[in-house]
Amino acid sequence: PMPQARVFSDFELEFDDGTNEAAGTIETLFEAHLTFSAYTQNCDDCRVFVVFGQGDFFNCVYDGVVGPAPGVIETIVRPVVVRGVGNSTLQAGAAIAANCDGAVAQLRTSDAGLKPVGLLVGENSEFDLDEVDIAGQGTVAKVAVGSTFDVDLTFTHFVRECPGCRAQIVLGVDGASQGCAFDHVPGDEPVADFGELRMRAPGIPGRYDITIGRSLEFTCEDALVGHRDRVIGQIDVVHPSSHALRLRHSGKCLGVASSSHDNGARVIQWPCAGIADQTFVFTNRQDNDLWEITAVHSGKCFDIAGVSPENGAVVHQWECVDGPNQKFAMHSVDGAIRLQASHSGRCLDLPHASQDGGVQLAQWDCAPSTEEQLFDFGE
Repeated sequence: PMPQARVFSDFELEFDDGTNEAAGTIETLFEAHLTFSAYTQNCDDCRVFVVFGQGDFFNCVYDGVVGPAPGVIETIVRPVVVRGVGNSTLQAGAAIAANCDGAVAQLRTSDAGLKPVGLLVGENSEFDLDEVDIAGQGTVAKVAVGSTFDVDLTFTHFVRECPGCRAQIVLGVDGASQGCAFDHVPGDEPVADFGELRMRAPGIPGRYDITIGRSLEFTCEDALVGHRDRVIGQIDVVHPSSHALRLRHSGKCLGVASSSHDNGARVIQWPCAGIADQTFVFTNRQDNDLWEITAVHSGKCFDIAGVSPENGAVVHQWECVDGPNQKFAMHSVDGAIRLQASHSGRCLDLPHASQDGGVQLAQWDCAPSTEEQLFDFGE
């Protein structure tokens, strides 16, 4: 087969002040210099289009043959702050295509197509962050590797001269966008508002920044591309390794009944004693998303009996067989964790919120505020 024709490109955008950012109100027209280098591979005479724009507005600023040797080209671009686009990421890309429309379509549907090159800041809007709460622990939280955790925000904001414009608040970890905590139409006068996003901790222990960006784009997906790096909090990501699991509602620890080594031995709550049958090893499975929980004394795994998907199915220990009923997602909630069975979507639960020792653990519909489903790590 013939080798595929490819184009390689690099871009730099500069406004009159020497930066790649500009600020203005709705309908402000800017002029900037877009410098790019581009070359083709496996096609010396291919027609290359350079696309530039923002949001849903893109056009071609270059149309020609660049050849196989890298060359530098400069052109003038004129981005404008338009309705629906206040804080907006400016993007550019190069494509081999038959016409401009084909190049735009190709780049907008390709994950690696359009690259952020600058930012337009809409002066018709304002955003003041009032409060940040990460996993119920304030602005600094401890979470387990690969676990999910909630970030809640309260803020004051407005957008003027742009009726119907949507605002997005994007959150990320160390600048890598994870999603929008807010994606709605704000008012044209300052108003208190709130947003929330369930985020996922990295799979490597360490301290990470929680970062925020605000945009006025048509969709959250558009806003994610332009996520900025303002730090609003931090997470300490820890590997749970070997720990006791203390139930939040009772203060008792999970353990294997009678320190049994047998398959089918019950997993129960019992007063914490720091012994081997109350100590569990957490082993990460499937790219940091799922965990296998193994009793130190027996080497056997937490197991939902009979691979049952039903409420009330009990938890016992069993030979580790890499089954879906032996894998659990870990969610950070209010400084504790909630464990969710991968095969059923239900959470580990102490029936009837019992305080009694010897009650067997089961699975039940997940309820975030239910303390009989929350566990603290112990030593």
